[in-house]
Amino acid sequence: MSSSNGVLRISTREDVRVGAVLPDDGVTYYDVPPEYGVREYRYTVVNGRTVLVEPRTRRIGEIVE
Repeated sequence: MSSSNGVLRISTREDVRVGAVLPDDGVTYYDVPPEYGVREYRYTVVNGRTVLVEPRTRRIGEIVE
């Protein structure tokens, strides 16, 4: 794990893809800023890529490019 701009980043050997489930432990999920209008997701950074995650299932819903 590393930190940049106060956001913890995780690394994984798994592919970062829509539908992948992130681990229960060791991942910090952040609220999406309100100006983006995305309330149903949280975000985190995995392998240098920002992803939107459904918080109940920890499933990646979108990769932010």
